[in-house]
Amino acid sequence: MNILLTNDDGIDAVGFLQLVRTLAPIHNIYICAPDRERSGYSHYLRFRKPIYAECRQIEGVELAYAIDGAPADCVMFAIRYLKLRPDVIISGPNRGPNLACDIIYSGTVGAAQEGAILGFKSIALSCCASTDVDYSGCCDYILNNLTRLLAYDYKNGPLNINVPSTALCNIKGVKVTTQGNRPYNDYYSVKELDGRTAYCLEGDMSTVTDLDNEWDINAVNSNYISITPLTLDRTSYIDLVQVEDILK
Repeated sequence: MNILLTNDDGIDAVGFLQLVRTLAPIHNIYICAPDRERSGYSHYLRFRKPIYAECRQIEGVELAYAIDGAPADCVMFAIRYLKLRPDVIISGPNRGPNLACDIIYSGTVGAAQEGAILGFKSIALSCCASTDVDYSGCCDYILNNLTRLLAYDYKNGPLNINVPSTALCNIKGVKVTTQGNRPYNDYYSVKELDGRTAYCLEGDMSTVTDLDNEWDINAVNSNYISITPLTLDRTSYIDLVQVEDILK
């Protein structure tokens, strides 16, 4: 099948190239990915400013472009300018998880959402480790299950798949999950840079204490692959009546 690959870690990222090597012997691979890391860009698109694209030669790949924009820009460029019509768009594998509120900030998810908006089946793929990262679980799961994953109609949005690093655990299986809740303990550090005061956002993940929910975080923490169907519709349907009552 024809597969468009993108990511937010950059076209030269280790996990990205491993996925290319895994899929290329069987499928037709097209690449449109950022020329450098673009983590945390969410669904950013560059409007009314130029985008620069460089054609790359990557073994086993039909066509590859490095874009100086965000992940969602890469998908837009591939579909609108290059006129690609992939059977599926895969964004990732990301270095690190995209769970809970990470989904809102993630460039990996942003690219998959853009693919969904443009009418294509799209998957956001992440490897849940920041150290001891082994992308083999991500790559093997996609290789062995892509046909099954494409049986989903994707009419409401992309799939968000998080795979534990096989360097840290033995994967127990797969769970279909909901988006979890895990706030960050954020703070600003103050530094002097180039004679100016700089404020740098830092922080750590908080500990998840509610283990009874079918959350993506709980599945990954229990060494399962988490698959969450996402929706592009941001409407809170459960609150519609309440808002209507307030405004009467």
